[in-house]
Amino acid sequence: MYAQGILPESRWKFFKEFPWERRIIYHEAGIPPLHTRISYLASLPPEVQEKITVYHIARKDMPTGTKLKLAKFGIENTLYPEITPPKHIEAYNLLGVLTQIDIFHGFPIEKAKEFLLIVNEERYKRGDQIIRKGTPGDKFYIIASGNVKFEGLNQDETGQGPIKRYGTYEYFGEASLVLDLPRAADVYAETDVLALTIEKNKFLQFIRNSDLKSNLTRLNEIRDSNSWKALAESRHFRGLTSHQITQLELIMTLHKVNEGSILVREKEFYGDAYIIRSGKVNVYQNGNLLAELTDGDFVGEIYNISKNFVSNYTFRAETDTELYSIRQNDLVDYVKKNPGVYMRMNTVYA
Repeated sequence: MYAQGILPESRWKFFKEFPWERRIIYHEAGIPPLHTRISYLASLPPEVQEKITVYHIARKDMPTGTKLKLAKFGIENTLYPEITPPKHIEAYNLLGVLTQIDIFHGFPIEKAKEFLLIVNEERYKRGDQIIRKGTPGDKFYIIASGNVKFEGLNQDETGQGPIKRYGTYEYFGEASLVLDLPRAADVYAETDVLALTIEKNKFLQFIRNSDLKSNLTRLNEIRDSNSWKALAESRHFRGLTSHQITQLELIMTLHKVNEGSILVREKEFYGDAYIIRSGKVNVYQNGNLLAELTDGDFVGEIYNISKNFVSNYTFRAETDTELYSIRQNDLVDYVKKNPGVYMRMNTVYA
């Protein structure tokens, strides 16, 4: 078929170089050219046939007198092959977790070696208390598997506060280490949890000569403004994962504007987008009021700011307003990594 020009060279090489030497082979049988004839599989050497399980074929069509096996339905027929773990599997798994932690992206390779020397594994059963509020910070935590919840955060005068939940590849405990503050919340294991931990002094040594300390300091300042609650209750950002919220908080800056301030002007370029913490912002076009925005709403046009187009609207603060500003480049990078969030921000005013 290759000589006749029916099969391309890549497909011909795939068939010609099929790895019959493998210990376990599952092979489809059927009518050519999409499938392989069962008669061909039955013509293979007995030592190869012994390794083959055939599927996509009825029992009545299986040839007799071969060593081929017919695949059977049912979970009881699941094959559990013996696996030889690769060398250095423990280090491989630890580094796999490290690569998922956004605050460590860009660290030099030498840091990977240091990470392996300072990290420990800790296991918690569902319901275990991992951190007690008000105690000194002594460890940094990375969740390798499982889920945790935070209670007692940013409590109001009634003693109520948001409950945060973190899952696999998220981290916590860094603020009290970097800022030398007591723990801000009680943390409980919602499921069985495997955590990677780094002791305080080793963690601070690990992040030396990096921007991480200043970034974490800024993140803590943003969280002190109850940013988590603002985002979690926002019509635009409700439903974001805790990881997506943390990524967003890392690029937000809190500031205040006075009543009447123009945040974005129609037919002009602009470099910042905003999320309203508290206050009111109205949307105008040609002097006509189109929409009223309030707490948690996104201020700007995500498509226009991504493409560096001028604004179609004017956004004006109608009261003294607190806003989280986000720089254009930071926002573009964020939505590239989180395309689903782009759709949440993509509001059309009419």
